[in-house]
Amino acid sequence: MDLSIILPIMAAAWSRRLDWSLITNWMTVRRETTARGIAFRKQQLEQFYGPLLAMHKEILARSELRVKLERAVDQMHLSSMVHAGPHRIAEASDANMPIILRTSTTQNKTLRDVLMPRYQERY
Repeated sequence: MDLSIILPIMAAAWSRRLDWSLITNWMTVRRETTARGIAFRKQQLEQFYGPLLAMHKEILARSELRVKLERAVDQMHLSSMVHAGPHRIAEASDANMPIILRTSTTQNKTLRDVLMPRYQERY
């Protein structure tokens, strides 16, 4: 066989093989760079929004608990006033005042000492 025919054929085959190898390598590097960028952004978002989300959930849970306690105290107060009758409403109301005041004081303390500092912590 004539080498003048075989050499260009082999060079062309080798060149195409090298081209595909370079293209494959470039695509792999590009994919990995994109994946690293996405992972980095995801980590940044989790580090920033994770504590905010936790604080939001804590504040929401405390607020829901506060509403449940208020409803329970209101229901207890209303029930004792209904059972007392129309002439003894003041006595029934006075008996529940310590509980109502303690609940209100506790809620104000929680707002002042726990919730507001949590808001100010991030902002």
